[in-house]
Amino acid sequence: MEADASREEPTRVMVIGLDGASFDIIDPLIAAGRLPVLAQLTAAGAAAVLESPVPPMSPIAWPAFYTGVGPGKHGVFGFTEFIPATYQEVLVSSQSVRVAPFWHILGERDKRTIVMNLPMTFPPAPLEGAMVTGVLTPHSESRCTYPDGLRAELEGAVGALIPDPTVRALRRAPRNSVLERLQASVDLRTRAALHVMASERWDLCIAVFYTTDVVQHAFLGDAAPAPGSVRELGGDAGHIIEEHYRQVDEAIGRLLEHVGDGCTVFVMSDHGVTVKREWLCVSEWLAQRGLLTWSRWPGGGSHRFAMRRKTVGRTLAGLRLSALAKLLPRRLLEAQIPLPRWSQLRLSRRGVNWRRSRAFVDPSMRDGIRINLKGREGHGTVEPGAEYEAVRAEIADGLLGFTDPETGAPVFERVYRREELYSGDYVERAPDLILAAHGQQVRPTWESNRGQLFKPARGPDGAEHTCDGILIAAGPGIPHSAERGRAAIVDLAPTILYLLGAPIPENLDGRVLTELMQPELTAARPAEYAAEPRRPQRRSEQPADTSDERVLQRLRDLGYL
Repeated sequence: MEADASREEPTRVMVIGLDGASFDIIDPLIAAGRLPVLAQLTAAGAAAVLESPVPPMSPIAWPAFYTGVGPGKHGVFGFTEFIPATYQEVLVSSQSVRVAPFWHILGERDKRTIVMNLPMTFPPAPLEGAMVTGVLTPHSESRCTYPDGLRAELEGAVGALIPDPTVRALRRAPRNSVLERLQASVDLRTRAALHVMASERWDLCIAVFYTTDVVQHAFLGDAAPAPGSVRELGGDAGHIIEEHYRQVDEAIGRLLEHVGDGCTVFVMSDHGVTVKREWLCVSEWLAQRGLLTWSRWPGGGSHRFAMRRKTVGRTLAGLRLSALAKLLPRRLLEAQIPLPRWSQLRLSRRGVNWRRSRAFVDPSMRDGIRINLKGREGHGTVEPGAEYEAVRAEIADGLLGFTDPETGAPVFERVYRREELYSGDYVERAPDLILAAHGQQVRPTWESNRGQLFKPARGPDGAEHTCDGILIAAGPGIPHSAERGRAAIVDLAPTILYLLGAPIPENLDGRVLTELMQPELTAARPAEYAAEPRRPQRRSEQPADTSDERVLQRLRDLGYL
């Protein structure tokens, strides 16, 4: 994949996503000779720290990659969307993303795209090419491919399209079997991508390995000797992480063997990773400041449960009491009973008295705080205007002045008002305040802690996302550079469109990464800009129920909820 200055532009682009990958882990492994493929790409091309949106969350960052805009424009701020009027949440999906993916622009130029295992793509929408959806696909029987027949074709060629292993599954598995499970997942993803690449004409291929993030959440807290010491992994847990990166490096090599000459390759991640020492229970901080009032009833207080109805049979099955269900008459098993939605219990693990609370942690974004605003929240207590701004200022000033009692260091580097971070039509969907923790010590959480502000971040709770992801670029028109600059994840969409000769929508937040390219290339062909494309019509089929407990359980098992 050496750069060839004589080539004016690539004929293809390959994007390989490593969810949660960090140079803090990759650099030592390259230096030790453990990642020969990534080492070769870096030696032939250029690398940059790829900045994720704040906060660095996969459901925010991946749409930023494939739309070229931040969450204020694409409209997604977490794995769930908070509904202020009812204090409820609904799961997000690809239909929650309000801006067209950039591959639709390529399709208008007769450029074909393959999308494999990319998060935030379920349910699949029609495209010029092929797709296998990634995380948030509800279950193994879901319609997860486009075209529909691709699923049967792949299962005949490579086997069942089983989901990637979860954090909980890896933690529960015997240590000597963890790497086998990870290898099986990587091998399945690789063989599926190679099959589609061989059978489809394509100009752009996007293939994501999600297990790099999963293995870090499962073991990084055990492997790193201290907060922030991600470069110094040790023990069995460190060995698992390093070996899995080696597995993925080998898989990247297998993919690149089939891309051919004239292909520009980007290896990127949606965010980075670090290790924290403890959690700050922001809900408890708000309660101690008199801004949040607990109720005596979980999820209740003056606001009753958000209810759902479920049959007795399904309830018993979920509790693993199917044997008991066999003894009951069908009439009773089919009877529906009201149950509280799990998301309401998750909000604080204690009830919030909404009528006496002025602020609360956003259940969709644990780094966010919402003001309980009259006219927006169902039981709002804060008047819009001056009182709203006064409460925001009180919280921001209090958190910026809050110090870790153990170290004396400030806990938060910044407390952003949402309009300081985001722009676009959907800014009002964001929390009113967004927290950016300082340094490597503390991570915020929505959880209550029986009156205690801090709780240790042990084991899988220690891994935390950072905004510093990775970008490695190599191929035609990209000369080698030893300097490691910085880019934003929203820059990749316009850069890929430029490389493939497609127009760049004027509304994109990103820019073309011309500093990665030969000056002769960019001088000979200036970027072409066009009006924002219309969002393509979605397929008529709806995804699974957005309160589907199977998706919620998978997110819990992945450590996100």
